[in-house]
Amino acid sequence: MIKFDTTLGTYQPAFFRMKVNAGTIDYSKWNSREWSVFFHEYVHFLQDCMTVSGLNNIYYINEYIREIATNYAQKTPFHVPVELIDNNNNVKLNRLLNNLTAGDDRDPFSPLTICGVDVKNYTDSVLMSAGVSFIQEVVLQTNNGECRFGRREIMESMAYILQRLCTEIDYTSPEYPYCTAEKVSKHICHNGFADDLLNIVALCDIALMTSNPCAVFVDYLYQIQQGQLTVSKPEDLYDDFYAKKCCFNGTEQTVIECFKGYSERAKNALKSYVDIEYINNTLYKWIDHTFDKALKIRENDRYFFLELAIGGNSLKDNKKFIEIFNSIGSPLVKNINNKYFRFPSNPDYGDTFQYLCAISTIRNIFSGKFKCSMIDFCEQSSGKTGITVNQFCNHAPWRRCNDKQLCPVALILKHRKLASNEPVLRK
Repeated sequence: MIKFDTTLGTYQPAFFRMKVNAGTIDYSKWNSREWSVFFHEYVHFLQDCMTVSGLNNIYYINEYIREIATNYAQKTPFHVPVELIDNNNNVKLNRLLNNLTAGDDRDPFSPLTICGVDVKNYTDSVLMSAGVSFIQEVVLQTNNGECRFGRREIMESMAYILQRLCTEIDYTSPEYPYCTAEKVSKHICHNGFADDLLNIVALCDIALMTSNPCAVFVDYLYQIQQGQLTVSKPEDLYDDFYAKKCCFNGTEQTVIECFKGYSERAKNALKSYVDIEYINNTLYKWIDHTFDKALKIRENDRYFFLELAIGGNSLKDNKKFIEIFNSIGSPLVKNINNKYFRFPSNPDYGDTFQYLCAISTIRNIFSGKFKCSMIDFCEQSSGKTGITVNQFCNHAPWRRCNDKQLCPVALILKHRKLASNEPVLRK
């Protein structure tokens, strides 16, 4: 599972939970660094629901969990980590594609020197048996070894540029992965394109609006360097991209039509996790509100990330940030003391994010990691919910399914009939 910016904060893609190393949940007392870190993580949240790469990742994770729950978890013994045997519903294929385009999981480092950019055609038996000849991957030759270039590096680079432009940042992040997109751009383009950070923000964003962002990112750079595409301002990149056709479910459509298809699919995937009326009443409304707002922004304001970038380094005066933030609020936020809070959407649809966050524990169980990721949340909310934490939370969360008051993880495990057959670690 890829997390972002783990030094001062983190965001979990597809699970709508972030951590900001702030000393208090009273954000009116946050200093400029705490607001800066929050903004970086908030950009990742926007990338999650406002880009094809984010939406595709949400859908893939849902399909993977559904496949394990249906065809593996009911077998005895239920071995974890799960090893996918068959390519049912293309889950094994999509897992491969998702991992190949995700980027690298190397630890951050500095300095980063790009010695070469290799675009390779990857293929294997899984791709071939599914009728896919190859998928392009981008491999970087660096001073610190070979790294795969993917959506992780693009997302981090974009968020770090926006953080530097929009907040009073007082620290420097490691060049890998936080400056990777800038370094790749300067390695390929020698015509001044990469000197304008807004160009790189735009290129990162349109690359993330595809299912293979690294290949698109590099292809655009080569077009620009070779004079096949003239970019006099960053908006030119958006105009060129939005004029293209793309494919969704085998049908050629406009960029916005494709984005709408990805958005609807991701919304349905998120809603399928929980089918309990008293939870759905608010959770479904938040999902619809957030993703429908993202779609409207893409339809009506294609340059919105540029507007965000030029809004100044004070968030309280950044009109585009205020507009988006006041509308969709935030997902669940944890501070350095493991205290949770959220910024409400408008309208406010209540505290139900924990059920989406709980999915990460179920995915961890399928990967052979049994400690519940919601322990600190349940400890904080025990006074209101009556949920207690015990030893099972550390090594067997599924054994909480017989409790009188179900925690978020146990509720989903029980509702999806995932509690009766205990997982067994592979030897």
